[in-house]
Amino acid sequence: MILVGDNRVTIPTIERGSVQMVAMSPPYFGLRLYGEDGAEIGKEVTLALYLDSLRDVMRLCWDALRDDGTAWVNLGDSYGPDGKALLVPLEAARWLQADGWTLRAMLPWPKLNGMPESVQSRPSISHEYVLFLTKKPSGYFYDADAVRMGIGASTIERWGDRAKKGRVGNPGSA
Repeated sequence: MILVGDNRVTIPTIERGSVQMVAMSPPYFGLRLYGEDGAEIGKEVTLALYLDSLRDVMRLCWDALRDDGTAWVNLGDSYGPDGKALLVPLEAARWLQADGWTLRAMLPWPKLNGMPESVQSRPSISHEYVLFLTKKPSGYFYDADAVRMGIGASTIERWGDRAKKGRVGNPGSA
């Protein structure tokens, strides 16, 4: 099932403990207007209020998720009026861990066609982060084989039989 809409409205319609995986990309903090009523997430006046809104949604997700469920949350950073990075993904990860989530990974997501920026005082940002969260530190479902990539010919050429046996690493290691 894929639900599209305001998570604060759609998630409570889901049976408690029935969801295997949640994936979401909440609006950036303070960057875009997604609706006309101004009630959407991202329009909060402070980062703390934004993180509270995100935490509220994630609490709904917690209730909907099975005990072995996972959550994948895509977050980008924002900048304050002083031009400083707000570190939104890092702050969100801290807040969610304090709320009981286990952060299993914080993955960079390179964006090949990222939003253009007219800044001249820093590099343009062309990535976001994906937080991989679980309800508990172990016993959750993650299918590593489903995302595993094959070994390329150049790797096999460099590493020989060790590459075929999955032991690619330091040439001096066994």
